[in-house]
Amino acid sequence: MKKTIIWILVILLIIVFTIVWKNSQKDETDKGVEIQTPITETEAPAPVEQKDTAASINEDLNKINVDSGIDADLNSVDSDVKTL
Repeated sequence: MKKTIIWILVILLIIVFTIVWKNSQKDETDKGVEIQTPITETEAPAPVEQKDTAASINEDLNKINVDSGIDADLNSVDSDVKTL
């Protein structure tokens, strides 16, 4: 009988704390009505067309060269780890 009363009290405490926690998570309210900020829509800027010029092609090649340098570094680190 005593264990049953304790379990009922524990369950009631859990329910009360759950209700209090959920109420504390709500946004600020004004007389029971949540205050919501209106969503304003903006137009996205038009995408800029990329033109292939000599400078942009060189930049792309430089990016590729940087990536291959990273591969070489990873390979050297891998060989160092294998020798350990």
